[in-house]
Order: sequence, then structure tokens, then C-alpha cells
Amino acid sequence: MDAPEIWTALSAVAAAYMLSRGAARSRWPLRAGPRGPLRTEGSLEPAVSATATATDTSAEAEVTLSEERLQVDRRRRPHERVRLRKYVVTEYVTVRVPVKREEVSIERIPIDEDEGEPADGTELVLMTEEPVIEKHVVARERVRLHKDEMTAEREVTETVRREQAEVERDPHTEPTEDIR
Repeated sequence: MDAPEIWTALSAVAAAYMLSRGAARSRWPLRAGPRGPLRTEGSLEPAVSATATATDTSAEAEVTLSEERLQVDRRRRPHERVRLRKYVVTEYVTVRVPVKREEVSIERIPIDEDEGEPADGTELVLMTEEPVIEKHVVARERVRLHKDEMTAEREVTETVRREQAEVERDPHTEPTEDIR
């Protein structure tokens, strides 16, 4: 294997490693690096930019790390529907009412002989009172509905992801030069 093939194999191994770690599955668009975009959304290409030539022994590698950030907002939604309605409750009410009634009592008065003839029968009408019930509808009170806005704090907890970078060393792979 010559040097370009080694670098191709090395980048394929790095891409497979990053895929196994989930770095290439991230849906976060990454910013462009100094050599252009490192990775676009949905790309399965590794987010590593390596530059080396067959005669150059130095190599550069860079990766852009992303993270999720929470943005908490509020949304108004219907919470409850209330309706003000009237209904009739029937209850028994007992009231004491004083009533009058006339009764007959007999009074005996002796008669003198000078007074003349006694009267034949007189008639009296006796009266009594009885309760008479009438009902009226009167306004008792007014009821209104008001909306009051209550403010309370609620804690929300959500997970956020962040990419991290690490260097992994493989002691068994050493570039070999093909001698021709």
C-alpha cells in the first residue's frame, strides 16, 4: 500500500468509528471550517478534514463540535371551559303567622221588670283569619364571572446532547511504504 491508499483507509476507519459513536448521525448543521463545510445535515461523510501529501509527513485533522441548547417558550392553550348557569333549588320554608279567630262567649245579665220584652234570637257572624300565601320573585344578588391570571413557576427538565472529541490511538496500524 502506498501513502494515499493508507490515508484513504485511515479516513474510512475514522468514518466508521464516528458512525459507531453517532457523530455522523447528528442533525445539527455544522458551521464551515477554514477549508469549507465539514459536514452537512444528513451527510454520512466524516466530520474530519485531513490533509496530507505523499511527501508530507505532517497531517492536520479538525472537527467541529455541536451542542443542543434549550429554548423554552410558552404557548396558550385551552385549559378549562366554564359556564355560568342558573338552576332552581326547592326548599321548605316554615314561617309562624299569628292568626285571629272570634269565639262566642255568653254573658248573662239579669233583667229588671221595667225593661220590656226580651229580644227573640239575634244572630252574630264569627270571623277567623287564615294564612294566605303569595310568592314574588325578587332579585337577591348578582353573580359575575371574571378571569384572573395566576402566575406560577414550573420546572421543566429536558435532555440536551453535546458532541465531544477524543483522540483514539491504534498501536497496531503503522503506515507501510510500498517499495518498487
